[in-house]
Amino acid sequence: MSEPVDIVAEALAVARSWKFLPAKTINRAIIVLADEVERLQAEARIAQVLPLQPQPETVTTTSPKRKRLTRNAAECHNCKTTIESKHRHDFRGCNCDPDSPTWIAVDGGLEYQRRMAGSHANYRDLSTYE
Repeated sequence: MSEPVDIVAEALAVARSWKFLPAKTINRAIIVLADEVERLQAEARIAQVLPLQPQPETVTTTSPKRKRLTRNAAECHNCKTTIESKHRHDFRGCNCDPDSPTWIAVDGGLEYQRRMAGSHANYRDLSTYE
């Protein structure tokens, strides 16, 4: 089996002998093939200097078990309300005025845990995990 450099060099010789193609097309093909020969020769030189190292075997590991949310809740210290989100898009807020800086809200149900809180909110997280 011929080396890739030899195959490209042969193709270069064939491209030079094409008479039925326009000269521009032949010149482009020659340039592309010459570049390919140079690239392959450079790779061959690098391979001689730096022999390929054996690749380590890939080890598949199992991912650590994630904690599962079993309760998504919070308690507002200002109005003493416990709010709980039970469904994915179940957005619940405390009894404080939503425009006040102490207002808090819970969202996400058992899918994800999201808290919205004013700048002076003071709450306790009552969420539990399995």
